[in-house]
Amino acid sequence: MIDKQRLINEIGLDEKFCNEILKLFFQQFQNRLNTITIAYRTKNTTLLKDELHQLLGSEAYCRFSKLQNAIIDLQQCLAGDKTTQETKFE
Repeated sequence: MIDKQRLINEIGLDEKFCNEILKLFFQQFQNRLNTITIAYRTKNTTLLKDELHQLLGSEAYCRFSKLQNAIIDLQQCLAGDKTTQETKFE
């Protein structure tokens, strides 16, 4: 569920601009997710890091805290701060 009022209050947006930001986020999300998936499958860590960074930046305007936490976890895994068998591409 999207809390538009939270976006309006925390970022200082009016409702029309809030709707536009959400619309843009969701328009780009599927393409970005596809690129992240391809980067992961092809073990292209540079592209994966770049796409995660861009997604995190986009997410910051939407305040999707669960998505934010997942992206940060993935970034930490790629940086070596957290390790799992999957992120080692083994």
